[in-house]
Amino acid sequence: LAVAMGLELLKDPGAADAFARARHRARQPDERIRAASAELWFRLKRAVPTDLAGLTAVRALADSLLHPAVVQSGGEPALLSAIAALTGQAELSARLAARIVDGKLRNFPPAAEGAGHAFLAFASLGGPIDSLQALEGIVTAGISATVPENQQEALRLELLGRPAVLAFPEFESRAAPELRGPGFDLLDAQQQWHQRDSAGAQRTLNRLQAGTSALDPQELVADMVLPTALLLKASGRSGDATRLVGPMLDHVADVAPGVLNLEGRPGALVRAMVLRADLASEAGHRDTAAIWARAVTALWTRPDRFLELARQRMGRLSQPP
Repeated sequence: LAVAMGLELLKDPGAADAFARARHRARQPDERIRAASAELWFRLKRAVPTDLAGLTAVRALADSLLHPAVVQSGGEPALLSAIAALTGQAELSARLAARIVDGKLRNFPPAAEGAGHAFLAFASLGGPIDSLQALEGIVTAGISATVPENQQEALRLELLGRPAVLAFPEFESRAAPELRGPGFDLLDAQQQWHQRDSAGAQRTLNRLQAGTSALDPQELVADMVLPTALLLKASGRSGDATRLVGPMLDHVADVAPGVLNLEGRPGALVRAMVLRADLASEAGHRDTAAIWARAVTALWTRPDRFLELARQRMGRLSQPP
């Protein structure tokens, strides 16, 4: 597997065969999950957005990894949760995410830690709202009851702020107003938008745009770009939203191994594709809209119910003019 990932970094055409060999040679269950997961993300990067056969193969590999027997084995929950999010299966993604134990949060109740991971999984896909509200409450209570007061602010930003940012605009966090402050400009801007402080939101957005414009496109990641682009669109700046989300998606193939599947990103990535299709459609660029809509429908063949309207919209946009 290490050889395959090295070849991927070098953009060696032999990487595809190396990933396939690594998967077929894996013997232990967790080893097989790791090898197949790495191959899936490699193939996704090569296929997005126009290789529909490649995306169909990615979806088939995802289905094999999310087979009930594999899920019930308990192995590699973070890897499987990421794949479930990619395919629009939020409930499954959150259930798997709740099993993640990374040891970063000492003395934090396991149930609250699991809820934090599940909260982020749902947030990356923008819903469902009742699940987001319930999990936010569990995490908030866990922090208040078990974490020393002088450590609570940083933990609230990590476990409550990041999901709140990702779930915009569908979800308005109850905890967010208390999280406003230095270091989380995007959360501040979203709160300003919710409070109809358009001038404040625009100023904050301008600062955010200045920061992202200095980055190379391959350094942009979905969980950073998507909420900013959604806020730009909601603020009437669809052109700026397109100029932000477009380069990120156009350079998916250039992202280093292990970046796309980090917690919170896979769901945000496909939502960014949905946004790209919607923006192109609004601008009258029907061919571009169809390209990204087809990519979404290839991955979201059976998404959770709250994503069904978006999937149907992508189905309509994917049709020839």
